[in-house]
Amino acid sequence: MKITSKKVDDLNQILTLSIEAADYEQARKKKLNELQKKAEIPGFRKGKVPASLIEKFYGESALGEAVNTVVGEALQNYVNDKKLNIIGEPLPVEEKLQQEWKAGNDFKFQFEIGLTPEINLEFAKTDELPFYNVTISEEDKNKLAEGYKKQQEAAEAAAKEQGQEAPAAMSDEELAKQVESQLKNDYKQAAEFRFEKDVRDFCVKKADVKVPEKFLRRWLIVANEGKFTAEDIDKDFPGFIEDYKWQLCVAALTKKFEVKLEEKDLMEEAKNFARYQYSMYGIMNVPEDALESFAKNILQDQNNFQRIVENVQTKKVIAAVKEQITVKSKKISTEKFRDLK
Repeated sequence: MKITSKKVDDLNQILTLSIEAADYEQARKKKLNELQKKAEIPGFRKGKVPASLIEKFYGESALGEAVNTVVGEALQNYVNDKKLNIIGEPLPVEEKLQQEWKAGNDFKFQFEIGLTPEINLEFAKTDELPFYNVTISEEDKNKLAEGYKKQQEAAEAAAKEQGQEAPAAMSDEELAKQVESQLKNDYKQAAEFRFEKDVRDFCVKKADVKVPEKFLRRWLIVANEGKFTAEDIDKDFPGFIEDYKWQLCVAALTKKFEVKLEEKDLMEEAKNFARYQYSMYGIMNVPEDALESFAKNILQDQNNFQRIVENVQTKKVIAAVKEQITVKSKKISTEKFRDLK
């Protein structure tokens, strides 16, 4: 067994595996022996089929399986021994070498590998980012107030139709307070989301992240065969690349800042998600025990759990970056805030 590597560029390599018969023969014979024990061919008792017939019927498939096993193990060992941080898995080169599949022959295979780039990020107080403080306009207040009034009217009509007592309407003062509180909370969350985006774009640009895009695109097509077409992947590829670059930055900064994820952090994030879910149905003041119960259910779902972990990790990384740079408070109108790119 011989493996050679050809460097295409800093993030792409082609591995060539040269395999001799001695490398796969033991695995091939083992597979044939297993098949002989199980084979049921008319005229022969189970397990008593002659080896020559087993070779005739199953020799090619046993050869293919044995060679594939040897190749897979060799690739994994090479990656581990060389401590290569690869993306996905090695992919056979698209132009396959011509060779005769016959026991006793030597074989040669070539694989592409894409390497994960090293991310080095250093920060200083000379690095500046804005944090927007949104000045809420009277127009926004009036629009939300009208929305509340329509909800109130709909609730009154529904109660009347069902012969029930209508809920007490808010006074103008109560309505104004509710509107002010809701808008402040909404724009605070929007400003935090905007700051996270700015940190993300800043880090990706500062790190000058380069990725093997051609390999990544091909790997996505292979890994998602049957789920997405090449056209689907092409359509979403630019967004995927940007997300992937940020994920690399998060991983590097998690290590750099020694970010730790604790159970209490995950629970708090799950409760925030639960609050959001309740708010979608107009339920705002949810009891703490109900929130906690919902949060526990959220964390038991594997997909939700992974999403919560990623959110907490990202927030902790952004908080760590925030401590390293200068954040300048910047007042902005709601109109200009919505126009930000």
